[in-house]
Amino acid sequence: MALNTRMRFNEFATQTKTPEQLRIDSLKAAKDKAGKSLAAERQRQQVAKAQKQLNVARQIKPTKPTVP
Repeated sequence: MALNTRMRFNEFATQTKTPEQLRIDSLKAAKDKAGKSLAAERQRQQVAKAQKQLNVARQIKPTKPTVP
């Protein structure tokens, strides 16, 4: 099995993007970043809410029932 050691130049050639394509790429990247930020903020809020509930649960001390 012989490997082709020579590759054509056009296999490596990249086309330059138009300003419209660059703008779309930029907007897609901004959308992805905003989505990740939103997910991180939701997770942070869930953790804060759970910690608050845990702190409230720890502060409640069970009282002994009064038996007449």
